Amino acid sequence: MHRVISMTWFVDNRIAGIGIAPMESDIRFYARRVAQERIAAKNAVTAEARARRLELAEKFQEKLTQLEAC
Repeated sequence: MHRVISMTWFVDNRIAGIGIAPMESDIRFYARRVAQERIAAKNAVTAEARARRLELAEKFQEKLTQLEAC
């Protein structure tokens, strides 16, 4: 059986900080996305899918490089 949680409960507890993980930094986010897209490219079935994944990985890498330079 599924429990339905009201939005009010969620917002109240989010404000109170109960059970909410801390937000990840932009640097960590882009580093994670680069790694995820490279793995997805490695596992891609078609050459087109692989190319799209590598393109995304490159865009995330550019953002990461810019953030690390600051």
